[in-house]
Amino acid sequence: MRTQGARTRKTVANERRSRTGAARSAWRVAGVMEHTMDLGLRDKVVVVTGGSKGIGLACARGFLEEGARVAIVSRSADHLRDACQALQPSLPDGQAAGRLVSVAAQMSDPADV
Repeated sequence: MRTQGARTRKTVANERRSRTGAARSAWRVAGVMEHTMDLGLRDKVVVVTGGSKGIGLACARGFLEEGARVAIVSRSADHLRDACQALQPSLPDGQAAGRLVSVAAQMSDPADV
């Protein structure tokens, strides 16, 4: 049971960050970098396996917004169709042709790869 005066390492670290303002500035930097980061992926080809849902879909969206050419791979053609529709707003205007390709494949099957 913790007494009221007990301090953990995490508490001490948080207090130290509060004094230096590091925690606040990290949030500020993250908010600015979220929209201004350039990863140098323009016109690079990125293959995202499991790209039709969840984290894979979010990664594909981020790569498209960076200007990369993206191939999303999933086992389900239906999920790929839905993903492509969801990713359409992320495609740059006038540059949609050839930016997004979907492939239905089972990556553990050598015949599909």
